[in-house]
Amino acid sequence: MSGIVNSTGARSGVIGRATFHAGTVVGYEKNQTTPSVQSSTQSYADITGSSVTYTPTAGASYIVYECSFVTSTSVASLLPSFRFFLDGVVTKHGDSYTPYHPGMGTQFSSIRQTHRMIYSASGWTSDLVVKMQFRAYDAHNSANSCQLHYSHYDSQTGDGSVLGSTDRITDVDVTIYSVM
Repeated sequence: MSGIVNSTGARSGVIGRATFHAGTVVGYEKNQTTPSVQSSTQSYADITGSSVTYTPTAGASYIVYECSFVTSTSVASLLPSFRFFLDGVVTKHGDSYTPYHPGMGTQFSSIRQTHRMIYSASGWTSDLVVKMQFRAYDAHNSANSCQLHYSHYDSQTGDGSVLGSTDRITDVDVTIYSVM
């Protein structure tokens, strides 16, 4: 890849014969899994369905990893803690964020939340594993436990056509892509 500066001063990239302007999304991958319910403990555990092996597009400026899932509780409060891993190392970089929703009451379900990591592509040239982990926020208080991939009293069936009042397993959506 050779870098080019366009008339606005923005960097662009060349891959083979194609030229990509700065900010172009390339190497987009999306994975969707339907795991079983996953309960938090006082120790970090891999979030089922969050792991993806990825090699950035040559010449990319950065990588965007997004993991989207539902969090729920059947205890007094919901307060999970999340973290990102890149090739086995805990990381927080740039505009990374992991939202949390402290829920009160019983059988509370969050809306689908997207957790995002933005990471520099500099020096990342081969397959690396990107994933998330979670635990109950307070390692000494089981009252902050929660479940992932489970929606209490879901008001909509999977096809969106019929209202219901049943609990259901929810999908985990993971997207990852390179940005030139």
